[in-house]
Amino acid sequence: MQTKKEEIQQAIFKSAENEFLEKGFEKASLRQIVKKAGTSLGNFYNYYENKEALFVSIVEGAYIGMMQLVNNHNQWEGNDVLLDLTDVAVWRRELRRLILPIVPAITTPFVILIEGSQGTQFAHAKEDLLAMMEEHFMEHIEEFNPKYPNPQMAKVMAEQLIFGLVMIVKNHKDDEMRQQLIIEEILFFAIGIMGILKTS
Repeated sequence: MQTKKEEIQQAIFKSAENEFLEKGFEKASLRQIVKKAGTSLGNFYNYYENKEALFVSIVEGAYIGMMQLVNNHNQWEGNDVLLDLTDVAVWRRELRRLILPIVPAITTPFVILIEGSQGTQFAHAKEDLLAMMEEHFMEHIEEFNPKYPNPQMAKVMAEQLIFGLVMIVKNHKDDEMRQQLIIEEILFFAIGIMGILKTS
């Protein structure tokens, strides 16, 4: 019986993930979610209080993971080593080691969080993340080149990084390829930013 309940809950979760990804929270239909999960609306309430509680269960882990990533990136073991590296192959290897623990947070729930959270307690998530990323880029500008002439690029870079991650997740379902592209994008931004700051 317990296994059956877990299967039903997982079916609801997966169905909701697809519905929220396609339509966002506000336009998502709870009736469609339970129908595609092969259960009833009445049974749904045995697992979740309401549609928003279901939404929270899907995106909360992604939100926490992304906030931790931005807040703690300077504390990663080996972070200082990256700053001294000039070999791109070594950068790629070290970067992979550093970000692998957070890659699981950059999945479908991350896209839902960024694109489909209007009407929920996470409606501010995209703006929060963009603001934190902009601040992160500004910290690097101030640390490595305070005289950099275009600090406004920090906001542009933050938006482009988040947009790129969303596109990778939406367009690539294979976990290995997705992981590789996420690492490549972060590598692209990291090397590009450091290169610009060191030469400007």
